[in-house]
Amino acid sequence: MMTDMKLWTLLAVAAVGVLSLADYHQWRSTYGELTASIREVGLAGRVAGLDHELRRQASPARATIRAAWLLLATELDRSWLEPLTAEERTDEARLGIQRLELASQLAAEGLAAQPVSWRAAAVLGSSRYLLAQRRRDRERPAAAWREPLLAAMRLAPGHPEPPRLFVSASLSAWSRLAPSERDATLPVLARAFADRHSFGLLIPAWVRIAPSLGRLLEPIPDRPWAWDRLGQELLALGDRERFCIARRRWYESTAAELPAWVTHATARLRGDRGRAADTYRAILAQPPDVALAGSVAAALATLPPELIDDRMRRDLHGWLRWALDLCVAGFCPFAAETMRTIGERLGDLEGGEAAMAALLANDPDRARLHESLGAPGGDERWDRYLVLKARWLLDGGRAAEARDALDRVAADRRDDPLYWLEAERLARQLGDRQALAAAEGRLTQHARTAWPAGQWRYRNGVYRLELLASRAATGIRIEPTWAPAEGSVFELRLDGRERALLTVEPGAAVRWRLPVTAGLHLLELFDALGRRATAGAVSLEPAPPPPPPGG
Repeated sequence: MMTDMKLWTLLAVAAVGVLSLADYHQWRSTYGELTASIREVGLAGRVAGLDHELRRQASPARATIRAAWLLLATELDRSWLEPLTAEERTDEARLGIQRLELASQLAAEGLAAQPVSWRAAAVLGSSRYLLAQRRRDRERPAAAWREPLLAAMRLAPGHPEPPRLFVSASLSAWSRLAPSERDATLPVLARAFADRHSFGLLIPAWVRIAPSLGRLLEPIPDRPWAWDRLGQELLALGDRERFCIARRRWYESTAAELPAWVTHATARLRGDRGRAADTYRAILAQPPDVALAGSVAAALATLPPELIDDRMRRDLHGWLRWALDLCVAGFCPFAAETMRTIGERLGDLEGGEAAMAALLANDPDRARLHESLGAPGGDERWDRYLVLKARWLLDGGRAAEARDALDRVAADRRDDPLYWLEAERLARQLGDRQALAAAEGRLTQHARTAWPAGQWRYRNGVYRLELLASRAATGIRIEPTWAPAEGSVFELRLDGRERALLTVEPGAAVRWRLPVTAGLHLLELFDALGRRATAGAVSLEPAPPPPPPGG
């Protein structure tokens, strides 16, 4: 006799079989209806492997939702229309309305069967929006499409697709949204922008819609890639003023993020050295800047020599040349240990550049070796090395050797404030009154408030001017010798530490407001847009007012 347990087991198995058979017939029916509907609106010819895609779904509800998603996707990206004739496009426009109607219907059915499906809610909201847009239905309330999309975001709080669809529709309908609806969109905009792919898709519309600078910047994630892309979009609109703001924010964001890159690169050395090399490469590829120099120095301290490739070597050489110009002017951005590491990592330095790098690494023996190999003379880099060497020797109280170094500077390159500053120090150490008077006289001639265009030195796209200010000033004025009709942007640096981005217009002076002390400064300038605007005469703005009595 069959036990109760066995009986219940057989009944359960039979019930499952009946339910499975019922599910199978329901699935067959749903699949048949779906494929018939899809053929009517022309989707089968647009999606490769559509039959397989629907058959692989685990349930009729999931197949319905997947079909709705594919219908919507076909209407969101309509690049496939480009090669069609005008008549074919007209037919596809009619079918497009039908596809959206079917997508909306299927999404509603799928959402009823699976209320927790964010994809069904997203398709429902997006298809409703696109239908209203293509039908030019201005009467349909925005809530009809906004509410399903907001529901999709609640159902999938970490997925980038729902906020991307919501923001895309909201920006397209911005002029028709109520003020409260616009305000409610801003937090979603920030959420969508946090995803880099969504940011790239949505930022072109946002820069054209944002009602103010504050609103424009509010949802932008503080990431270098976001500020860089924002700057590109602003330039496409010809908005150079706002481009300057985006570029400044890029520098700030990069300076804040770069230490984490160094940490990641170092950690990856213990596992994926290929990815570590990619991160080191990205660090060295940043433009030379004092705000980024600390992270570059930290990266070099852990970068294995065997990982350095030609691209890294080229970028590192750019950092070295930038540092040498600052160091010669007395504003060195790197410590001696970092300069030593740079020299070792590059390895193939020659001439005055190699000698300067060795001396700044506090390696005078190696600097002398380069001197013996390079025969200083006739080259600007060697002359700058000799001035730098004189300074290094004077710092150590070795005046006689410093005099020998200065005597070897080419006569036609001694008309330079850097040379005479060291000559003055030398005369003081030697107690040579006549030489001191001569050096002070030449420095008085060099100390001024204006410099002609010919004083600039130009190399590798950057203008450099060593200026000896005779007094303090409230800013610097630059007269471009040429600027394109559409204007450009100057990026300026003073002593490697102060930075500005200023728009350039044909025939108009550029004014940089910042406190300038009396004494030696290094002014650097380049066209940030690559439009070849050229630097011209430079002058100091008026001196700051005297302090109040007793102040």
